[in-house]
Amino acid sequence: VVFEDGVRVVALPGGIAHIVDNLIRVRDSTNVVLRGESRGENRAILQMRRDDYLDPAKYIFSGHRHAIGLFDVENVTLRDLKVLDSGGDGVYFLGVRKGTVENCVFSGHARQGASIIDVSGVAIRNCVFENTGGALPECGMDIEPGHAGFNIENLLVENCVFRSNNCSGVSVNVSSLKSDNRNIAIVYRDCDMYDNVQRGVWCVLGYSGHKPVKGRILFDGCRMWNNKRGPLQVNHLGSDGPHLT
Repeated sequence: VVFEDGVRVVALPGGIAHIVDNLIRVRDSTNVVLRGESRGENRAILQMRRDDYLDPAKYIFSGHRHAIGLFDVENVTLRDLKVLDSGGDGVYFLGVRKGTVENCVFSGHARQGASIIDVSGVAIRNCVFENTGGALPECGMDIEPGHAGFNIENLLVENCVFRSNNCSGVSVNVSSLKSDNRNIAIVYRDCDMYDNVQRGVWCVLGYSGHKPVKGRILFDGCRMWNNKRGPLQVNHLGSDGPHLT
């Protein structure tokens, strides 16, 4: 699907009525491309109505009215899009195998710029995640597999910006994964985390109720500044859990 320069795909007032409706949902699919024509100021826009979704007089509250929902998709590409103002996440990953997100802006979403729940072989490059606020947790990007049935494998986030989000720029919470999960592998390279209300990066690596997952998390060449609660917070770091570098 190609969105020409200057195109705006806008949610209708009163639309997206169900608590899990998405502007665009891709499910049980292979070899999917959603792209704009260029990365300039006139790039294509996908836009929802965050303020309406947060108004209890208009909508039942939900943090799951995502702009782009990817569910059980293999080999998916998002490129050269500006994605704005969802009631949930700019993009939501659940069961994504082989994916690329490049040159996109995710701005003004209620819950997260991106939520990454279950992925393998995903690369996110040259993207901006900014101005998240309205529905907890409110991070630029949140890696948070909610139970032990999910895995985070071979995730690369490169040359991205996480700024002016109401929580942390990046959250990595793998506390629900256990020692018998597949090893996690997460790399952030050459990314900027700044002007966030809480931290640049917040990692939760274990939980007292079970043995934690193994694997590696690497922040390589990243820059963190002007985050009101500091650059980095790490919870439950232990010798039996994932290595953080």
